[in-house]
Amino acid sequence: MIPVGRISIDQYHEMVRNGILTTDDRVELLDGQLVAKPRRTPKSRFYVHRHPGASEVALVVEASDLAINFARTLKKQIFAAAGIPIYWILNVVDEQLEVFENPSGNAETAEYRASRILKRGERATVQIGDAIVGPIPIEAMLP
Repeated sequence: MIPVGRISIDQYHEMVRNGILTTDDRVELLDGQLVAKPRRTPKSRFYVHRHPGASEVALVVEASDLAINFARTLKKQIFAAAGIPIYWILNVVDEQLEVFENPSGNAETAEYRASRILKRGERATVQIGDAIVGPIPIEAMLP
């Protein structure tokens, strides 16, 4: 990916309104860059008119196979910079869950201070506010 310039969310939505981008286009806006999506995913209806803000997101879970390096680099840094508390990468190639927690830093230096890898036979638990979700067997998340 070679960035040619950044666009705003408003510019992105204007491109959609004018038919430059359609629902058939497999792109997403990440940190001001239009990036090709590796494959189509089911549409979410919860945020029809806007995307959730970072303060509304406690956990991001990404199932990844061919785009694993993209998930581990640019996406992880974007989520850390936004302050997303927990980022999970379900690595279907290596059959493991990569867990990242405690984001710190600014846009250029953002990272997660804690990470661990859970494999088949292990279980994941996550705390979101006062609620504890899990334990979830890793193999139950894998295809």
